[in-house]
Amino acid sequence: MPHDKQLLGLCWFSMVAMLQPEFESDMLVPVMDGFNPQTVIKFSGMIKSGDVPRAAGLESNLSFRNTQNILGEALYADSKFSIFTQVADIVSYLRHIADWSREGLTMTDFKRQLLHISGMLTPALIREEIVALNGSRPVRDNSQPNEI
Repeated sequence: MPHDKQLLGLCWFSMVAMLQPEFESDMLVPVMDGFNPQTVIKFSGMIKSGDVPRAAGLESNLSFRNTQNILGEALYADSKFSIFTQVADIVSYLRHIADWSREGLTMTDFKRQLLHISGMLTPALIREEIVALNGSRPVRDNSQPNEI
């Protein structure tokens, strides 16, 4: 269902839950690619929803701790005009290729050509985690490197 507010809320809640350890010690700045007015209203509202209870002294009632470290405003940057968003897209795609390789999935010639570049990102990673959702196929044990 496109633009289902409850689904978007669940996605936001899940993302915040996964990032909980990060914003216990670091500041997070939400950045959204694009600027669809309906999406802006939904995501900006979800991001700001923690600000009101905190301002009222009710932070202990929030589901997550240290939400003051999430900037209460989303920054919108269309990748057509933002080099930083384009770089994030490139890094994301290269990590996607690494995931495909680790999982032993069939890759196109283009992805195989980029696999070496993808591997060069590994030393720069601070933390990488794949979260397997209930009902999804299990994540393959990556203790044994896959060969392509």
